[in-house]
Amino acid sequence: MQRRPGGLCIPIFGEKLSAKFAGFEGSTGTPGEYRPGESQARVVFTGHIEPAAATRGGKAKLVITATPNPDWHVYAYAQKDPDAVGANKPTLIYVTPLTGWKQSAVKSSAAPKTKPAAIAGLPGERFHEEPVTWTIDLTVPADAPQGETIISGYLGFQTCDSKSCLPPQAAAFRVSVPIKTTSEPGQIPLEFKPLDSGYKHVADLVAKGPASTGELNVRALIQ
Repeated sequence: MQRRPGGLCIPIFGEKLSAKFAGFEGSTGTPGEYRPGESQARVVFTGHIEPAAATRGGKAKLVITATPNPDWHVYAYAQKDPDAVGANKPTLIYVTPLTGWKQSAVKSSAAPKTKPAAIAGLPGERFHEEPVTWTIDLTVPADAPQGETIISGYLGFQTCDSKSCLPPQAAAFRVSVPIKTTSEPGQIPLEFKPLDSGYKHVADLVAKGPASTGELNVRALIQ
């Protein structure tokens, strides 16, 4: 997603659900935590949305934290996959569009480390060896119906150590957010599950997102 000056938001579109979210079928592990198998990635993700209840016209915040294993790193967030042969895969975050809702650009809690690419002509590497948190601010429509709304999306990522990289991976996430007359403090953990369609699926979704101008690409979203 293109970062717009002054912290402006862009609208996102999709469906609002009133049924209470009961979790992913077959999901496992601690709520709010995702641990890929060691053959897939050496990182732990945690995530939540806050507050515990939002109001019409109010705000909610999606929070995802990556904690790499010792001696491993995860690549920094990027708006899209450079899709270059030999290039490492950045972290991608895609939030499924919701009718009338708006979302901010992704914000990172820390600047990544950088180093030149190992192969000439490829983009330089940007990565995190320490825990890093990415946040997205969400604005609830003023006319949003009260009840449960599902926030869902996808996460693409890759981890490496100083000698090698594991294949890029992807996960889906969901959370049910109550919309009430008054806001309630607290956090609701995300539920994660592996994404069988993989990193490329997430890369394709973000590639169809808003153009570099930051204007909404409605045609791309409805295809």
